[in-house]
Amino acid sequence: MTTRNVEIFVGQSTSFEGVLRDQDGKRIDLTSYTLTWKAGDKDFQRTAISLTEGDGITIVNASRGRWRIDLRRGDTDELTRGLYVHEGFASQGSDENLLFTFGKLTLRGIVK
Repeated sequence: MTTRNVEIFVGQSTSFEGVLRDQDGKRIDLTSYTLTWKAGDKDFQRTAISLTEGDGITIVNASRGRWRIDLRRGDTDELTRGLYVHEGFASQGSDENLLFTFGKLTLRGIVK
Protein backbone atom coordinates (compact mmCIF):
# COMPACT_ATOMS: atom_id res chain seq x y z
CA MET A 1 0.00 0.00 0.00
CA THR A 2 1.21 3.47 -0.88
CA THR A 3 0.32 6.55 1.15
CA ARG A 4 0.13 9.44 -1.27
CA ASN A 5 -0.89 13.01 -0.53
CA VAL A 6 -1.60 14.85 -3.77
CA GLU A 7 -1.88 18.62 -4.13
CA ILE A 8 -2.99 20.10 -7.46
CA PHE A 9 -5.01 22.99 -8.86
CA VAL A 10 -8.61 22.49 -9.92
CA GLY A 11 -8.46 21.54 -13.61
CA GLN A 12 -4.84 20.34 -13.48
CA SER A 13 -3.70 16.91 -14.68
CA THR A 14 -1.33 14.76 -12.63
CA SER A 15 -0.19 11.15 -12.28
CA PHE A 16 1.21 9.06 -9.48
CA GLU A 17 2.42 5.48 -9.30
CA GLY A 18 3.07 2.77 -6.79
CA VAL A 19 3.57 -0.92 -6.14
CA LEU A 20 1.16 -3.18 -4.31
CA ARG A 21 2.98 -5.28 -1.70
CA ASP A 22 1.92 -7.84 0.87
CA GLN A 23 2.59 -7.57 4.62
CA ASP A 24 6.10 -8.99 4.11
CA GLY A 25 6.95 -6.39 1.46
CA LYS A 26 6.72 -8.82 -1.47
CA ARG A 27 5.16 -7.51 -4.66
CA ILE A 28 1.64 -8.76 -5.40
CA ASP A 29 0.94 -9.94 -8.94
CA LEU A 30 -2.00 -7.85 -10.21
CA THR A 31 -2.86 -10.12 -13.14
CA SER A 32 -6.12 -11.39 -11.61
CA TYR A 33 -7.07 -8.16 -9.80
CA THR A 34 -9.37 -5.31 -10.79
CA LEU A 35 -8.32 -1.85 -9.61
CA THR A 36 -10.65 1.00 -8.64
CA TRP A 37 -9.89 4.40 -7.14
CA LYS A 38 -12.06 7.16 -5.70
CA ALA A 39 -11.76 10.56 -4.07
CA GLY A 40 -14.42 12.16 -1.95
CA ASP A 41 -15.27 13.88 1.28
CA LYS A 42 -13.63 12.64 4.46
CA ASP A 43 -16.27 9.93 5.11
CA PHE A 44 -16.86 9.06 1.43
CA GLN A 45 -20.51 9.99 1.81
CA ARG A 46 -19.99 11.88 -1.45
CA THR A 47 -17.64 10.54 -4.11
CA ALA A 48 -16.18 13.34 -6.25
CA ILE A 49 -14.00 11.27 -8.62
CA SER A 50 -14.18 7.58 -9.49
CA LEU A 51 -11.62 5.84 -11.72
CA THR A 52 -11.32 2.30 -13.07
CA GLU A 53 -8.79 0.37 -15.12
CA GLY A 54 -8.65 1.83 -18.62
CA ASP A 55 -10.33 5.00 -17.39
CA GLY A 56 -7.67 6.67 -15.24
CA ILE A 57 -5.97 3.58 -13.80
CA THR A 58 -3.22 1.69 -15.60
CA ILE A 59 -1.58 -1.51 -14.48
CA VAL A 60 1.96 -0.67 -15.58
CA ASN A 61 3.48 -4.09 -14.85
CA ALA A 62 1.02 -6.68 -13.48
CA SER A 63 3.57 -9.30 -12.42
CA ARG A 64 5.58 -6.66 -10.53
CA GLY A 65 2.50 -5.09 -8.87
CA ARG A 66 3.01 -1.66 -10.53
CA TRP A 67 0.03 0.64 -11.04
CA ARG A 68 -0.53 4.30 -12.08
CA ILE A 69 -3.34 6.77 -11.41
CA ASP A 70 -3.86 9.47 -14.06
CA LEU A 71 -6.03 12.38 -13.02
CA ARG A 72 -7.08 14.35 -16.08
CA ARG A 73 -8.18 17.94 -16.25
CA GLY A 74 -11.80 16.88 -16.65
CA ASP A 75 -11.67 14.85 -13.45
CA THR A 76 -11.23 17.97 -11.32
CA ASP A 77 -12.34 20.99 -13.37
CA GLU A 78 -15.89 20.98 -11.95
CA LEU A 79 -14.88 20.34 -8.34
CA THR A 80 -14.77 22.82 -5.49
CA ARG A 81 -11.33 23.56 -4.15
CA GLY A 82 -10.63 22.03 -0.78
CA LEU A 83 -9.50 18.86 0.97
CA TYR A 84 -10.64 15.44 -0.20
CA VAL A 85 -9.48 11.95 0.71
CA HIS A 86 -8.69 9.18 -1.76
CA GLU A 87 -8.30 5.42 -1.72
CA GLY A 88 -7.71 2.68 -4.25
CA PHE A 89 -8.60 -0.99 -4.00
CA ALA A 90 -7.40 -4.08 -5.84
CA SER A 91 -10.22 -6.63 -5.91
CA GLN A 92 -10.23 -10.28 -6.75
CA GLY A 93 -13.91 -11.12 -7.04
CA SER A 94 -15.75 -10.69 -3.76
CA ASP A 95 -13.11 -12.66 -1.86
CA GLU A 96 -10.34 -10.11 -1.55
CA ASN A 97 -10.10 -6.31 -1.46
CA LEU A 98 -6.61 -4.91 -0.94
CA LEU A 99 -6.04 -1.22 -0.27
CA PHE A 100 -3.27 -0.18 -2.69
CA THR A 101 -3.18 3.56 -2.03
CA PHE A 102 -4.76 6.19 0.17
CA GLY A 103 -4.17 9.74 1.30
CA LYS A 104 -5.30 13.33 0.93
CA LEU A 105 -6.17 15.12 -2.30
CA THR A 106 -5.94 18.89 -1.96
CA LEU A 107 -7.45 20.99 -4.74
CA ARG A 108 -6.23 24.58 -4.96
CA GLY A 109 -7.65 27.50 -7.02
CA ILE A 110 -8.55 27.19 -10.70
CA VAL A 111 -6.03 26.79 -13.53
CA LYS A 112 -7.00 28.88 -16.57
